[in-house]
Amino acid sequence: MGGEVLAPGTEIEIHSPRPVNPQCARSAVIVTQDGRNLFVPVTVDQEGTTIRICTDDLGHGSIYKLMSVNRVFLDDRTGLNDLVNSEAIGRAAPAQALGYTGLGVRVAVFEAGPSDLTYLAFDGRYTESPEGNDHARLTSAIIKNVEPGKPHGYAPNCSLYSANSYDNAVLRWADRKLPELAANGTGVTAVGLTMSGTSFSASAVAGTAALLQRVNLTLKSWPEGCKAILLASAGPTVSGDTWAEDNLRGIDQSDGSGALNAEIGVLIAQHRQWRDLPPAPRGWDVGSLKDNDFASQSMSKFFYKVAVPDPDPAIARNIYTVKVALAWDAKFPSNVTRVQSPTITFLLAIYKSNGGRPGTQNVKPVAHIIAKPQPGTSEYCFALFTDVGNIEPLFAIALC
Repeated sequence: MGGEVLAPGTEIEIHSPRPVNPQCARSAVIVTQDGRNLFVPVTVDQEGTTIRICTDDLGHGSIYKLMSVNRVFLDDRTGLNDLVNSEAIGRAAPAQALGYTGLGVRVAVFEAGPSDLTYLAFDGRYTESPEGNDHARLTSAIIKNVEPGKPHGYAPNCSLYSANSYDNAVLRWADRKLPELAANGTGVTAVGLTMSGTSFSASAVAGTAALLQRVNLTLKSWPEGCKAILLASAGPTVSGDTWAEDNLRGIDQSDGSGALNAEIGVLIAQHRQWRDLPPAPRGWDVGSLKDNDFASQSMSKFFYKVAVPDPDPAIARNIYTVKVALAWDAKFPSNVTRVQSPTITFLLAIYKSNGGRPGTQNVKPVAHIIAKPQPGTSEYCFALFTDVGNIEPLFAIALC
């Protein structure tokens, strides 16, 4: 047996890989080397990241502290109030504190109806008496619920609809190169139900999209804009690395463009940046691309500019990451009945404000640019490079 021998009465601190609710953490299961399970009381700090166990609760014999702890499981049969954790991870509360709760935005859940309508508030349902299940109840509650004393979802004031349908035509043509974005869907608890799965991650993203659309109503008509902002605002991946770091290690898109961040998404949505405006720290734009938007070399005649702050001694090596997301689709004739796929490819051309062209990147669909600012605000200009032919694609760009 290796490791440090711990004296009786010693308090052991274990760092949880994700925040837990201190009010719900009562006990833990300690698995001994010989395979026995010990149920011991625990305490958790207010941040929910440090779990404390006393050696006196571990029984007789020598207690060894090993170099690492493999996993931490909380023994709470009542279920954690994990919508708190889900919203904390997705930064929903800070986004809502900015005054955006989805008011006036419609959100529809396409699946069977909820098994029970208690604590749910729908503005409408496609079928009055649909087949019901708990899965539909929880996916709806994560977006919006009215359970007293509990979080009311990512978009608590949106207009929620139960579409009561498994036949969602969008699934027939949606991009299958997944994932594009990561969001918490593990052990989410709301309205008395606890489940795990990507369905509950999708609810978090849908609720966040409703917040963005409330910030600027133009986004209600531009799903490309919502997508670009969600991708550009995404934070570090679940592993803690950035999209760029994962890309360098050859694991690009294992977590998509990163983890959902509703707060940064709202901050981006607050600042629409039209073509050729002065530089800003963040912004977004949407529109249609036409042939006359491009020069003879297929380079766009317009630019978007992002400002990089002055050097800051607190930032390691004075390096900032500029993140740009581009989303687009193409219009098809209304009389086409066969399956159509967009064939347009964009490149992102990057220019420094003081001249020079650091690179052109394939957009797929997120690009990171490492910027080392010089005294005075540095600017980076972004242009689109493509061959659009006679098609008028819809596009959206977001910068952060």
